[in-house]
Amino acid sequence: MLFNKRKSSWRQGLLLVVAAVLVLTMAAGCGKKDNTNTTGGGNTPATGETSATVVATYKDGGQVTEAEFDKYITLTQITDPQNAMYLMIPQYKEQELKRYIVYKEYEKKATEEQLKTAEEQAETFRKNIEEALKENEELKKTMSDSGLTVDDAKAIAKTMLAASAVIEAKRVEFSEDIPDEDLKAAFNEKQADYTVATVRHILVGTSDPATGEQSRTEEEALSRANEVKEKLEKGGDWGELAKEYSDDTGSKENGGLYEEQQVNSWVEEFKNAALTQEIGVIGDPVKTTYGYHVMKVEKREEVTFDKMTQEQKDQLRESIAVEKLNEFMTQEQEKLEIKVSLPQEEPAPAEDAGNAATEGNAGTDASGNAGAEGGQATEGNTAE
Repeated sequence: MLFNKRKSSWRQGLLLVVAAVLVLTMAAGCGKKDNTNTTGGGNTPATGETSATVVATYKDGGQVTEAEFDKYITLTQITDPQNAMYLMIPQYKEQELKRYIVYKEYEKKATEEQLKTAEEQAETFRKNIEEALKENEELKKTMSDSGLTVDDAKAIAKTMLAASAVIEAKRVEFSEDIPDEDLKAAFNEKQADYTVATVRHILVGTSDPATGEQSRTEEEALSRANEVKEKLEKGGDWGELAKEYSDDTGSKENGGLYEEQQVNSWVEEFKNAALTQEIGVIGDPVKTTYGYHVMKVEKREEVTFDKMTQEQKDQLRESIAVEKLNEFMTQEQEKLEIKVSLPQEEPAPAEDAGNAATEGNAGTDASGNAGAEGGQATEGNTAE
């Protein structure tokens, strides 16, 4: 939970569909959508389309209709409701449409074996939806309102599953082609990130870990953090004060301790404090996305390349492969010459847009991991 996964944005949505093939989970509010069919979403061969409005064109006469994209978005609501919230943001919605087109094109690159596996998995997905429809009226209404049929859902899943297999094979190819000298060069560029530190901290949060709703203003959180710091400096017990004050569910029960952790597992501000704060001294409150952290660095040890574990080298190799994959897929998207013409929409209410942008913060530990990994908006640290 502490480590930043550095998922490729090109893989993340696809992997969620793969997971949905195994377990179909409906969000409590998935049926609450504007059904005027202007949001866009769906897949290629969809019967009974109600809108032939073209929302994107691309190389060699390719196009996506509004009805098609609307069905794709509906399936996103069902399989990945957290990501669906980001689609209130026009720029993100446009990028999702472009990704969808790339997925469609990458399905064409799949081998016979990859297509066969995708078909089998998509059929499992179709059966899951059919079972869910027997008892879930909300799911039934959501699909009916958007015109998404079970066959449409299967077709979308197959597209994404086949594309996922092709993209994953490319990632593996990049990973296997990284020479040791490139691995060492990448390590030397960010050697400090591999420092191992033991840190105690107490998080005074600004949002409720369970709901993501604001629990304190920044001023209130800072004042409370300074109160905690003063008590600690007067000899207060870390264990007792962490239980009383900390909003970090990952460490409050063990005195706020994160022991011998690689610092690049933490969000940027927390990481920087772990790298620079004087050892054994309680520093001034450190502000991150989640609130204010009262920190004490108990131990810090630099790591050289020759002392890296195989697991650390594998993580570094993966991060390089992900960067190469992102660059490659971005170039592939540009080659398609995609032109988007989504309908102009009224800006989302500030409250809704804010909730969408911060939804991933709920349920995180103080180092900024856990729930934040679900968001696709960031690539590096999960909750910076």
